[in-house]
Amino acid sequence: MRDVNIKAVTLGVLVSLAVVLVLSAILFAVFGGHLLDTEMGDAQFEAAVNALLLSPAVMFWTFAAGAVATVLGAFATARIARGALFQNTAAFLGVSFVLSLLVSDSSYPLWAEVVGYLLIPPWAYAGVSLASRRRGPSA
Repeated sequence: MRDVNIKAVTLGVLVSLAVVLVLSAILFAVFGGHLLDTEMGDAQFEAAVNALLLSPAVMFWTFAAGAVATVLGAFATARIARGALFQNTAAFLGVSFVLSLLVSDSSYPLWAEVVGYLLIPPWAYAGVSLASRRRGPSA
């Protein structure tokens, strides 16, 4: 673990979190903006949001947002670390996994949660692969 660049992992995770927050806000504005216009109670609002989250279109775009966030976070980690890509990517994945477990509200079905977690490593690999290609053979 001595080859892990804490700065690279931290910034990669922050990039990933920022992308998730921005894309989540965009998704809510696109698919759930109508929920902000009505005067409903807290319980009704929560039920409407949960129904929205389970719609196929929102689930698809949530997976896409997670993919983009993971790719960009791993890309940032690899670009900043500039070495020990396996160790730094593993640290990025570990921190991202723990944070996602801590903030998960379990509103998605179990199969969606499992698929999402299983797809995180390939998405991270794609980000590292892109960072490696951009660096070129001379680096």
